[in-house]
Amino acid sequence: MRKPEIAFSASGVEKGQDGLFQHPAKSPASRHHRPQRSPPMSESAARPAPTEEEELLAPLRSVKGGEGLHQLSEALVTQELPAFATTVQAVSAEAAREGSSVSDVARAILHDPSMTARLLKMANSSFYNPSGSPINTISRAIVVLGFNAVKSICLSISIMDHLLKGKVHRDRLLAELGRAYHAATQARALAVARREKSPEEVFIATLLYSVGRLAFWCFADKLAPEAAGQLDEAMRKPGTNLDKIERRVLGYSLRQLTAELNREWRLSSLLADALRGGSDDDRVRCIRLSQELARAAEQGWESEEMQLMIKRIGVSLKLEELELQEMLEENAREAALSLASLGIRNTARLVAVPERFRDEIPQSEGPAGGTSTAQRENFHHPQPKLVRSILDELDQMLEEKPDLAPLMELVEEGILRGVGVDRLVFGLLSSDRRQLRTKSTLGWDQYRLANDFNMPLQGLHKSLMDLVVASGKPFLVTSPPPAGLEPLISPPIRRVAGESPFMVAPVSVGSKVIGIFYTDRRPSRRPLGTDDFERFTALVECASRGLSRLYA
Repeated sequence: MRKPEIAFSASGVEKGQDGLFQHPAKSPASRHHRPQRSPPMSESAARPAPTEEEELLAPLRSVKGGEGLHQLSEALVTQELPAFATTVQAVSAEAAREGSSVSDVARAILHDPSMTARLLKMANSSFYNPSGSPINTISRAIVVLGFNAVKSICLSISIMDHLLKGKVHRDRLLAELGRAYHAATQARALAVARREKSPEEVFIATLLYSVGRLAFWCFADKLAPEAAGQLDEAMRKPGTNLDKIERRVLGYSLRQLTAELNREWRLSSLLADALRGGSDDDRVRCIRLSQELARAAEQGWESEEMQLMIKRIGVSLKLEELELQEMLEENAREAALSLASLGIRNTARLVAVPERFRDEIPQSEGPAGGTSTAQRENFHHPQPKLVRSILDELDQMLEEKPDLAPLMELVEEGILRGVGVDRLVFGLLSSDRRQLRTKSTLGWDQYRLANDFNMPLQGLHKSLMDLVVASGKPFLVTSPPPAGLEPLISPPIRRVAGESPFMVAPVSVGSKVIGIFYTDRRPSRRPLGTDDFERFTALVECASRGLSRLYA
């Protein structure tokens, strides 16, 4: 059988005979990219009949005390939460995109070190990984759990990151989050019991059902302090109808704020259906019943309200009552333990679990043990054990002819997370060997790095990249560079590295260099040492060995 060829098009898009080395999809937007808003309708355009969602929002365009729904939504979208769910939106887009690969989704997640660490912790929990087989890489997590489960975890983490900042109304905020996560866990389980096609989509829509309330209590002390105080006071009275109280105090309900934010961020069409109500869709029933269930559980699992709720769910979803109660109680326990594994233990204590499970739930608030400096600073720090684990996995992979994509994904994740660098780029040589063209990037400044790493190769050792290609040797370049290398730091290389130290290593097929890995810690301004260099070169050598087995 003829081996696949590595070809290079004039446009710079690398493509192999079997689809190998495809030019990657655009990297996810940076963490601070503002979500695009829908363009305003021309005033001269004919106005169509309002949709049900527009009718839901229509009464709330008026301002009450300067804090009307539209003003609050605008402030949340543009000022307080411009980066909310950026990673989740990128992951969702990649997971939904036709032809999307594990690598595409992994890149969207690896861009965020905190998200990466906590996703792996969740992936190794008993709920997601009952076998207990370690999941050490994002690529492996996606393969084992599936795209949709990873989306659910990313959304949960994003909400924790962005909507747990409020201090004044923190008790209200934590209670709402615990209730929302409990409802989402129950809804997913009910969808599974009903054999729905996409239970993770139900989980996501149910969790987002409370995003308006979460956003309000997170930022109310800043955006609407007087109204928040009045609402907090009114809600302390027993037997309150939330929608009615919110409308009386605010002039709108926080469910309607959810609808507005969902429309602005384009998060979930299923959520829009659930907010409108009146749907015959069983998934919508799961969402709305789970919301009621989470509140009823707070009255006690043996309460009359809860028992009536269980009967309603059984009738509505055609499930046996005794089995249903056992399942619902286990779901509550799982929701609390999952929140604890996300690092929000005090919130886990606020999930209404049956008495028999109470002692299993962690009590203290704060990170759930072992939160690393890398997470706090949002940079990847060295993990020598992870490098050894990935090298072992690569050795096993190389015992046979490896698949190209998993090989390169594992090498790149090992460099980014194991070596603990900020940025990584892999460039391929053009067919005439006069140009270095970006193939893939990971980490910070991906767009800029992808653009800047496209650089000419001048030959005759005129630049460090030429020397790497000619000699087949890797280099650790300190800051300032050694005297012998200083003349080889060409303007294109300086544009990429600035004054920071960096590492480069060739990727070869047989004895022929076909590409170069470059990595640095320029964004965090941290040094690079010989241990980093040894781990980096060991991983790149595995890439060369694998490519040689495929193409030599």
